[in-house]
Amino acid sequence: LNHKEYYEGREDLYSEIIVLNFDDQQPGFEFLRLNEFRHIRKMLSLASQGILFYGKTQRVTFSLLRNMVLLKDADRFIALLRLLNFLSRSHEYRLICSSALRQRREEEDNERLSKVYQYINLHFNEDISEEKVAAHIGMNPSSFSRYFKARTYKNFSAFLNEVRISRAASMILENKLPVAEIAYLCGYKTLSNFNRQFKKIMHKTPVEYRQSYYNQIEK
Repeated sequence: LNHKEYYEGREDLYSEIIVLNFDDQQPGFEFLRLNEFRHIRKMLSLASQGILFYGKTQRVTFSLLRNMVLLKDADRFIALLRLLNFLSRSHEYRLICSSALRQRREEEDNERLSKVYQYINLHFNEDISEEKVAAHIGMNPSSFSRYFKARTYKNFSAFLNEVRISRAASMILENKLPVAEIAYLCGYKTLSNFNRQFKKIMHKTPVEYRQSYYNQIEK
């Protein structure tokens, strides 16, 4: 919280903030639906009300977050799961907002965002534009752009690329179609752009990704 003493000329005061953003509704987090993650699901369902952790939980969480900053790739993701599991088991918390406010916000946002996800999943292989999706849910493009980024912490093009590359990665492992054909089936007009986006998200080229999978099978 931006209390006045932190910005009214007091040089002896300071704060350290670590922000961790993720959306459990995005592709890749489907495993949270498993029964083993029920405690995490319950906690995440309360997060829209704002959860304030205190006591030992707060101190341990701060330490875990600071360590997570130093990690990369799979190690960071595993650390995220450990943190969520730790928080979901804690009783040292209180909710900031009322359940009535939470319900009202969920009713307004969930249906709209669900329509966006459904549209993208159905048309990811087509020429999707931000304008088309905005029109689909009855918003003007500029308002939709702000809304989408506020809800997903990503711009629309980045999210669309993640959906397309996720589908492409599955196709690369599930069949022997040429990479160029998979790129086209996932909505990319040029192979060079597909290769660039794939490596950016998966940290490997499509060919390297497929080969590493076959190498693991042969071991």
